[in-house]
This record gives sequence, structure tokens and C-alpha cells, in this order.
Amino acid sequence: MSLLTTGVVQGLTEANLHMKSAGVAMKVYKWAEREGDKGVMERAQGYATDSMKSAGESSKKAQEALLEAQREARKKARAEQEAALEERRQEAAQAKKEKEKKARKSKEDVVDISKEGQDSVKADNSEDIEIHQESTVVENLGISTESVNNESDQKIYTAQGEIKSASVDPQLLATV
Repeated sequence: MSLLTTGVVQGLTEANLHMKSAGVAMKVYKWAEREGDKGVMERAQGYATDSMKSAGESSKKAQEALLEAQREARKKARAEQEAALEERRQEAAQAKKEKEKKARKSKEDVVDISKEGQDSVKADNSEDIEIHQESTVVENLGISTESVNNESDQKIYTAQGEIKSASVDPQLLATV
């Protein structure tokens, strides 16, 4: 922001003009003094004094306008600084969120399920549906559901990724 506002420029211009007017009055005073004309000397001295007072007032106006311009410039600079600081804070928060997201993403493991495993899951799901349907039928017939559940074929995945069939009571199966 420029400190040369209209008030500052106006005050400086008025002070300059009043000083020039006082300078002219002082030249007239010196001329009248050499000539010995006391009446002209007194009038010139009065004009010079008035011009100097007016120049002082204009100078004070310029100073007040300059101080106001400085206050406004400080306010604007503070506001810009706060806006930049807030922007940096938001960017830092966004970067932190992205970093946390990447950290969480890197902790996740990706598992590829083989075709055999996918087929096995589909088969298990269809067996579950069949068991549910059978259990509904069994309940309607009054047969024990335990005998039907014990007949289901459970599959176990080994550390090498092989599928093994195991006849295990599902109520005792513990997976880790």
C-alpha cells in the first residue's frame, strides 16, 4: 500500500505553496527594508507570518494523513500476514491428513485370492445356502440339525496356499 494518499499529498502541496508565498512576502520585506518603507515592511511581515502559520497547519495535516496511511498499511500487512499464516496452516493440515492416509494405506495388506480359492468361496456360499434350505426342510421334518451340520465339508488353507479338506465340527473350529 502506498503511503502517499490524497490527504498526504494535499497537505504537502498546501504546505509547499504556503512556504513559497511566505518566501515571496519575505523578499518584499527585504526590498521594503532597503527602500526604508516601513508600511510595506509591516504588511509583508504579516503576510509572511500568516503564510508560515498556514504552512505549519498544512504540514500537521500531512503528518496526520501520513500516520493514518501508516496505520492502514500496518492493518493491511497484518491481515495479509494472517491470511498467509492461515493458508500455511491449512496446507500443513492437508499434508498431515495425506501423510496419515498414506501411512494407513501402507499398513494395509493386499491379498490376491487364487481362482481355486474363489471357486471354493463360491462353493462354500452355495453350500451354506443349501444347508440353510436343508435346515429349514429338516426343521419342518423334525430331524436334528446337528446331524446335517456335521456332514458339511470344511476347507483349510495351509501356509503354502494349498486347500485341504477337513471334517471338523464347526462349533470347535478356531481361526486366528
